[in-house]
Amino acid sequence: MPFKLPKTKPLELVITPSGDQAGDSPYPSLELNSGHTYQIFSHSLDRRKFLLQYFASLPNTASIPADGGMISNLTARENILLPVQYHATMSDQQALQKTASVLARFELDQKDVLHILQSMPSNLSVFEKRLVGFARVMLIEPEILVCDAVFEGLTDNEVAIINRFSEVFHLYFPFRTAIFLELDHTRGIIHPDQTFYL
Repeated sequence: MPFKLPKTKPLELVITPSGDQAGDSPYPSLELNSGHTYQIFSHSLDRRKFLLQYFASLPNTASIPADGGMISNLTARENILLPVQYHATMSDQQALQKTASVLARFELDQKDVLHILQSMPSNLSVFEKRLVGFARVMLIEPEILVCDAVFEGLTDNEVAIINRFSEVFHLYFPFRTAIFLELDHTRGIIHPDQTFYL
């Protein structure tokens, strides 16, 4: 059953060179279903930018930017808690417990989690920043998760761990949608439900 946004039709995307939506586009229309993982390889930065803007315009969508999307003068802990505090969805203690639970799914022990949470973004690796971004998104509980270039610049071991984002997301939210946007077609999510080359 297609994932439906509140009071709208199933999530569909038609891409044209100008970024306009049109029914006679030479580019494919994407219909994304709930509970699935999609991988989209974009061969141009302009098209990738359009995709990011499009997904950001949808309600109940959260993204993990390539740099983790952290505010530089806040610790990782403060970055993770910021949206929870803004929306008052749970207490700080509940949020930190859930964060520890989520990060433990990536085989991080308590010492590793504590190190990450206490660190400033400048002291974290790109890989660690993306883990923080994922933990923050999990607290937001989005209908659509968009991961932007999260495999770029990582070691093979780190790529294997990031590859579990979709698995962990669907473990907590089985009927929601995960989308991975990538430029490099040699690296990407393992076993997506569908891959698009745009």
